[in-house]
Amino acid sequence: ATKLLKTLNLYCREDMTTHILTYDVMSRQGKPLQCLQALLKLFQLAANNATHYKFVAPFAHFCFKLDLDGADVNAAVKEVVLSETATTIFGKSSPFTSSKELRDAATTLFDQVEKRIKSTPDLAIIEVMYSVKGLNHVGRDCK
Repeated sequence: ATKLLKTLNLYCREDMTTHILTYDVMSRQGKPLQCLQALLKLFQLAANNATHYKFVAPFAHFCFKLDLDGADVNAAVKEVVLSETATTIFGKSSPFTSSKELRDAATTLFDQVEKRIKSTPDLAIIEVMYSVKGLNHVGRDCK
């Protein structure tokens, strides 16, 4: 899988699907820095829009399902993750101090996503599906 990702990143670097797949593979391999790298590139391709439908699901998984507090995550890795998500994705001047603070900030972001789904009846089905997948990672009832 890693060899295929290298090929995808070489020839399809500007395609969002490449970075979604990269995130999926690296999260299954337990590599949070590579996950973050894929998310940051995905965020850039989404025109720095944190509520972009293709960014929402992987970011929700990253914040709520990936175990950043686990014993197998190095403290330096956690520090980089908290710093980069705070400054790049949320536009804060200082890094998050804990993964709980990251989750709290992400919760407000997903409140916006949920509101957009409920208030926009003519939203494209693909946007709804990606957003519901993200909300499912957050633990919201998507019925």
